[in-house]
Amino acid sequence: MVISIAEILKCSDIITRRAIEKRGRQINLKCLENKKQLEKCKNHTAADIAWKNFEQINENYFTALDSCKEGKRKKRQCGCSSSSSNLHHDDPNLNHGLKYSKKLENRVRRNVHGSSDDKNDQEANNDYSKDFMRFKRNECLKDSRQEKTRLLEKFARSCKPDTVYDRDKVSETCKDNLSKLSKERHKAYSNYVTSFRVCYGSLN
Repeated sequence: MVISIAEILKCSDIITRRAIEKRGRQINLKCLENKKQLEKCKNHTAADIAWKNFEQINENYFTALDSCKEGKRKKRQCGCSSSSSNLHHDDPNLNHGLKYSKKLENRVRRNVHGSSDDKNDQEANNDYSKDFMRFKRNECLKDSRQEKTRLLEKFARSCKPDTVYDRDKVSETCKDNLSKLSKERHKAYSNYVTSFRVCYGSLN
């Protein structure tokens, strides 16, 4: 399954939507790390740690919200039924990976038999380096799409239009608990954004 920007924008919960967008960007930027920017980043894992904290608190919030709503919630349909064929076929990145593997195999074979042309060897090495970087970039982009898909599936219920609850229909205990979790969620999101900005630059 490939998640488009339009599908992400359909998510009715603003914090969840923005967090998913930024998480996808973070994974992309790991392949294009700005050395000058990274010099300011004392802890390169801070953004990942902050994200895991937000993801857990966000899940806690919506679990509490579900338990507070009146009546039984309809069983959530699983959107994670994408078959293995979706993951391994009709993917331009995979096709490129196969081409890359063939090129690598040919170069290994050539190196085994030897070559008397140093210039050709240098050109081959340069091509290999370019192909390798392109391959790694495509792998990162694929990881980003898969992560967005995973998060949209995980937080499917928080992206539905009925996420907003009627405060008059829940108990005082629920109101207090949801208010507390909401503040924790906003704080966790803010911490993630701050960690992101330090290591990867402006979000704009």
